[in-house]
Formats: sequence, C-alpha cells, structure tokens
Amino acid sequence: MTVQEQSMRANFRRPFLNWKTLAAFLLGFALYPALMLFPYPFFRHEAHAKNIAVYSDQSISPELFPLLAHVEQRLQRSPLDDPRLQHRVFICNSTWLFAFFANTDSHAGGVNKAWLNQYIFLRRAEIQRNRLIGPSGTEVPGERTLVYFISHEIVHTLEENLLGRNGYLRLPAWKREGYADYVARDRAFVFGEQLPAYRRNAYEMNPKRSGLYLRYQLYVTYLLDQEHLTPQQMLTGRIAEPASDTNGVMGIYNREDLFSTQSSASFSILAAAIVSSRVFSSLLPTRRVMARTHTWPRQIASRPEFLRA
Repeated sequence: MTVQEQSMRANFRRPFLNWKTLAAFLLGFALYPALMLFPYPFFRHEAHAKNIAVYSDQSISPELFPLLAHVEQRLQRSPLDDPRLQHRVFICNSTWLFAFFANTDSHAGGVNKAWLNQYIFLRRAEIQRNRLIGPSGTEVPGERTLVYFISHEIVHTLEENLLGRNGYLRLPAWKREGYADYVARDRAFVFGEQLPAYRRNAYEMNPKRSGLYLRYQLYVTYLLDQEHLTPQQMLTGRIAEPASDTNGVMGIYNREDLFSTQSSASFSILAAAIVSSRVFSSLLPTRRVMARTHTWPRQIASRPEFLRA
C-alpha cells in the first residue's frame, strides 16, 4: 500500500465529528440562550431615563435623553402604556453583534424578544442625528428616526403585556406591526393620504416586498380612528385581515362584523381604499345613513423608507 493510499484510508476512518467538535457545538447550543437572557457582557455602556434603559457596545451620547423623552411622549398616546414596565434597549453598533442577537431577523431595523424577555435589539445608531443605520451602512431617512424604532419595538412589549406570551405569538402580523407603527410613527400619517398608494397596490404598501407596515397601519388607523375601537378591542377581537380588492368595490363595512367568527374578510376597510368620497355621497343620501358608513379625506400619497422595524 502506498503512502498516499494509507493517508486516504486514515482520512476515511476519521470520524466526521470528534468529541471536541461535538463538545463545542453543545456548549454553543447551551450558551446562546444564556446570552439571550443575559446579554449585558457585550454592552459595557448604559444610560437610564425613567423606565427605559439603553445599553450599547459603544459610548452613549447625552443627546440620547431628549430622544427618550420623545419616545415616552409617543408611548403615552397608547392606553396600553404602563410606566411600571421596565424597557431594555440594546444598541448593536457592530454588525455581527446585531446579527447574533437578531438571528433570523437580522435584516430588520430592530427586534423585540417579547416572547422571551422583552429585550429590544437595534442596529447601529447615530444618536446625535436621531438616526438608525441601515444594512447598507447609510442612515434610514425620512420620519423613521431612532425615536420611531425605539417606540415601535417598545409597543410590542405593551402588546405582549396585554395579551400574554401565547396571545402575542398568535397575534396576526397586521395587528402586531400595524399598532406598533400607529403609536410609534409621527402624527403626520393621515389615513386618507395613504389611500391612493393602497388602491394602486404600490410597492410600499406591500409588506412582504418592501418590509414596511404602511398597509397594516392603514388597517389599524381605520379601526381606531374611524370605527373608534379601543386598542384592546382591536387586538383581542376576532377581526379578519381584509383581502386586497383594488380593482372592484367591496361591500359596505358593517361594525357588527368585527367580532363575527364567521367573517373571513369581515372588516372591509377597502370600502375606503377603492371608492372616492363622491361615490359614497351618492350612495348615502341621508345624514342618518352617513353616520353608519364612511367618507374619506382627500387622497395624497407619500412614499416612505424601506427598512423593516
């Protein structure tokens, strides 16, 4: 047998996983959940403002405190806000650090481990400029500021606090993300101004393609501002997400359908998205009927930024 044949035979007999590799794998498997529960060794710097604690792997600018005050103002819009809750936000200025903690959500702007411990992990941030840094290394422009991202993720904690872990995990994405954006976004969002983009199925209105939640926020805004449901009713009610129907007219929305267990497309917000105020006026001749249906404001679309929260 030649030397080469002996070497090949020895390699063939070598086990694919030796005990050292297996031990390292098991150690990593056990260590990862521990680090998710106790990530503090990676974040040496911290700042506290009322019930929000911010941790970072780099020094924290004192300009963070006015931003946290704005976060608190946005959270106070929600009746779910509870000042007794303690929120922990971890800013990952290193790309690998965010990928490590975000795991399968590493393409997002931030994640909230609400189902585990309600810890929030964000991408690199420019605190002085109130901006989050996207995957491309540039600032996320527009109204989706650092204040927005922190507020959005904290709202997930409020949702989990209301619904419990199991209820939160079963919550449809349009409710979970729609309400988070409803609270966290600047009040410049106007329901009627988003309808043209919704009608033409614009890129930013498709959450799967754009990573944005404008469509979901539109649904939630309709239920809370037009139908005057409470957030508790909206989050806990049996409300089916409406099917897209931008080419035709769906039935007039009936409030009783909101909590019908048989309604597969019960809440037809699309009555707003696909019919102009003029058409509604012709269909609803009396003042009494108008009170039970909806007219919509002037439609002016705006294009948002594309990084998922």
